[in-house]
Amino acid sequence: MPPWGDGPVIGGGPGHWGDFMKTRTTVATPATATTGAVNITVDSAGGFLYGTGTVTFKTGALSNGKVTGGTGAFKGVTGTIKAKNLNKQGTRTAVTITYS
Repeated sequence: MPPWGDGPVIGGGPGHWGDFMKTRTTVATPATATTGAVNITVDSAGGFLYGTGTVTFKTGALSNGKVTGGTGAFKGVTGTIKAKNLNKQGTRTAVTITYS
């Protein structure tokens, strides 16, 4: 069982995952002059969860966030990744990952 419970939704925000989960996001390829494709890896005690998405450079907004699989508890899962800025500066972001 994942460390946050047995439900399929991971809710995030500042400090929410801090004790048991690390997230790494890398811009893999500029898709256009204003957007880039990102690969997302969530490292948790239950395994790695992998995803992809598109980031808008000017706003930092994430779109087309998809869970693409993982290891351990996340092997074979699919789902969505959504991010929402919590302030104008873009320094606080809530992330919701839904998978099954």
